[in-house]
Amino acid sequence: MLDSLIPMQNFFRFCSIAVISFSGSFGLCSTSQAQHVELSAGRGYLTFFYDSNDDRMDIVFREAGNAVTSGLSSPYGDPPGGVGGSNNDYWFSSLLIDLNFAPQYQFNGQSYYLTPLRDGAIVDSRKPSLGINTRLREGDSEIDQFDFLRWTLDVSESSIPEGASVIVFLPSGSGLAGDYDIALDTAAGELSYYFPNWNQRYWHWGFSAQGDYSLVFDVKGIGGAYGEFDPLARGSFRVDFRVGNRWRGHPVRVDMTTDAGVLGPVYVGNRPWIYNFSLEHYMYIDEDSQPEGGTWIYLPDPVE
Repeated sequence: MLDSLIPMQNFFRFCSIAVISFSGSFGLCSTSQAQHVELSAGRGYLTFFYDSNDDRMDIVFREAGNAVTSGLSSPYGDPPGGVGGSNNDYWFSSLLIDLNFAPQYQFNGQSYYLTPLRDGAIVDSRKPSLGINTRLREGDSEIDQFDFLRWTLDVSESSIPEGASVIVFLPSGSGLAGDYDIALDTAAGELSYYFPNWNQRYWHWGFSAQGDYSLVFDVKGIGGAYGEFDPLARGSFRVDFRVGNRWRGHPVRVDMTTDAGVLGPVYVGNRPWIYNFSLEHYMYIDEDSQPEGGTWIYLPDPVE
């Protein structure tokens, strides 16, 4: 029994590295100071503003609750229309989501590795949640710049593992059963979606296979004060996902074992209890409470 291994008396400290990524393009906007932004856990948004003076979509990253991030060194500042901004908005030159040990769920007869939501059937602050945040209004009277923001997956520029599919959906209730809004379903050929001009929601991003995904979207403002006559009311962005089982950067085999560098071969199927084959002993490694630049490893007394 693992309970018999507590209390724990000995501990060791080893270095650790947090991983993740995303990439975007912003049309004519100046992002010379933008940085590679990493989101390893918690919540964040892709946030959309429109600069009507320069006919430009500004696509930025908004840090939200419990986010574990790095590279947030280029604040976006006040939005051009003066409405809907946040001190947590940042330019990014690249941004990667590392979806590690993601849960698998059945959806429309297909098994997907899913990102969690803030509320719902899948809630896990240790995994990154990605939302869509549209802030397409301006002025004191909050004029609607557009009625909708349309995104369309650019299949020719995107990279998806062979035979894999991607889905972005939002359940109507708290569980996975029932009705859905589907913003992307590559298996069904549903590649476009219209987001309301003022909306902030987290979405499930699902991936049918492990691997690296690079999704390129074209976005355009539709209707409203500018969408009918402004052909430049558009932009694009790319978001990269790394989907797979890794423990502290080490690939995990189907049998949940990995070769963990200085720790040697380990079994990670009972995380945070890690079995070390060399020591023939369990170790407790709580990755959620690791200090900056490292983690604590607790090794209980040997059990007879």
